Amino acid sequence: MTNRSLWSNVDLDYLKINYAKMPSKELSKNLKRTWDAIKHKASRLGLIKEFSEGHKRKISEAHKGKKCTGETKKKISKTMRNHFISNETKKKISTAMKGKYLGDKHPAWRGGVTRQHGYIYVYSPNHPFKNGNWYVAEHRLIVEKRLGRYLKPKEVIHHKNGVKDDNRDENLRLFESNGVHLSYELSRGKL
Repeated sequence: MTNRSLWSNVDLDYLKINYAKMPSKELSKNLKRTWDAIKHKASRLGLIKEFSEGHKRKISEAHKGKKCTGETKKKISKTMRNHFISNETKKKISTAMKGKYLGDKHPAWRGGVTRQHGYIYVYSPNHPFKNGNWYVAEHRLIVEKRLGRYLKPKEVIHHKNGVKDDNRDENLRLFESNGVHLSYELSRGKL
């Protein structure tokens, strides 16, 4: 290979036409440039190298069931730097993955109950006031069941004995707003 720095218009046209479909070695030989030089120029031109279906199958079969080491991941990342997933493929992946890891299908599923800041949260994907992770505070669900309606977002639940995870119905008191709850706490000398 010769070390040339300037690309002629003929070379650039040849690269644009053949980059996606021609094997790397052949492209390198025909342009009389190193593969790194070709990849660099293609990247600057926004060209995408697509694998043939046969090549994709070979890669898939060779890696089936294998775990990647850190070094292997680096090699794959370097190899794939100029290879992009088409929008059609992204849509197929998205459709295949929809709902696959939601709720009890997720590998980290622990029964739909979690704790945050001392409070117990329950997985409730259909609740209108669920948080971003689809959970609702258990004490809110208990009071909603007692009242027969959803609580308004401004309504606050107070734990009478101060224990955040004691969600017995007799231990829960409803306040219409945080301001009313704060007034109650101040009148009792708790804050």
